[in-house]
Amino acid sequence: MFSGFLSESIVARAVKKGACEINIVNLRDFGIGAYRKIDDKPYGGGPGCLMMCEPWFAAVEACTAQSRAAGIRPRVVMTTPCGRKFRQADAEALAKERHVVFMCGHYEGFDERIRTLATDEFSVGDFVLTGGELPAAAMTDAIVRLLPGVLGGGAEATASESFANGGGFEAPQWTHPAEFRGLKVPAVLLSGDHAKIDEWRRAAAARRSRIAAFRAAPPAQQPPRHGGASERFDRFFMEMALREAEKAALDGEVPTGCVIVEEPSSPDASPSSVRILARAHNQAEGLVDATAHAEILALSSAYQTTGNWRLARTRLYVTKEPCPMCAGAIALSRIPVVVWGVDDPKRGGSTVFDIFSHPGMNHHPAVVRGVCEDRCRAVLQRFFASRRP
Repeated sequence: MFSGFLSESIVARAVKKGACEINIVNLRDFGIGAYRKIDDKPYGGGPGCLMMCEPWFAAVEACTAQSRAAGIRPRVVMTTPCGRKFRQADAEALAKERHVVFMCGHYEGFDERIRTLATDEFSVGDFVLTGGELPAAAMTDAIVRLLPGVLGGGAEATASESFANGGGFEAPQWTHPAEFRGLKVPAVLLSGDHAKIDEWRRAAAARRSRIAAFRAAPPAQQPPRHGGASERFDRFFMEMALREAEKAALDGEVPTGCVIVEEPSSPDASPSSVRILARAHNQAEGLVDATAHAEILALSSAYQTTGNWRLARTRLYVTKEPCPMCAGAIALSRIPVVVWGVDDPKRGGSTVFDIFSHPGMNHHPAVVRGVCEDRCRAVLQRFFASRRP
């Protein structure tokens, strides 16, 4: 499994340079009995066989004995589907270690007691492989390429790439020719203005990262309708939110409107049969209050209407994607479905800051985007155009 991987490309070059040493240990060398047994049937019954404790404890202890004697505490990584996702930050951390051991699972998995040997448990994705060798190889490659002297170009070679220092993706890149089959390189990259090029790349990288984050969100975050409501139902209440946004514009406020309603009882429910819990628009200027966004005001009103700050079985409609403050308040209110008209590519609480799908939040509302999008965008464009000198 490892021979080709270790004899080609960057990893082979790193070993040849002396940047790292890679050893493969055959668990069978520590197997039990004449047949070097390393697995057995699980207690309680079930399919397949589990890897046994004795070979693993013996193997890991043998692999780490020399390092421990020298005062080095090895990192022992278990490859397992239930480990946390391996990230670039993990590769960066492991690249600073003196000794890393990978425990490659097989068969039906590990005897649970083997976990006590691991300092880390990593997964490379939500899928099952026949063994941990491929994940270990992938993680080894990610780590080795970060070691000093391995890549050409020095530290700059990895300083601005995707995920570097906990960041997002790199900006899109092009090379010659400047035009191919009608596909052109962005003019800014041909301008020679390095300040503008750097600014463009930062913006393009941020946009690519936002899009990727939203695509990677849990299934409940994706646009299909939720809770039985129809597109007609959503348009009806977004129209109501738009009327609130127009009120805000007349008052000199950024035109954002919000409506909160009870979830319809069936897909065929008429919008007129649904209870409206609150409606509001931005009043930050009028109330001299930075928190007086349409969503916050609507939430406060809905709490009073229902007598409960937990707004289960409701839908929130807002003309523009909620900001981080409002997104946090919506998630804390346990609103199951959030519908908005136009994305906010600079400060969107979901598409930019990932609040609705963030693992630290204990509630993740479903999202429906783009309802009456053109009209919601037009209200904003008219407002800002009217305020330009």
